[in-house]
Amino acid sequence: MIDTNVTGLVTVTHALLPTLIRHGAGASIINIGSIAGAVALSRQPCVWRQQGVCEAVQL
Repeated sequence: MIDTNVTGLVTVTHALLPTLIRHGAGASIINIGSIAGAVALSRQPCVWRQQGVCEAVQL
């Protein structure tokens, strides 16, 4: 799950960055997360960590 949520986010952002720069103003990447990163759910500590990393690397 960490590969999909964190590594995937970084990989896609890195791959699309040249295209975003080429298109200039108005280009954006939208990262969508879950409520699990903001609300404590029982037995979900892995989800909290992943959501925190995703939020930390958002531009």
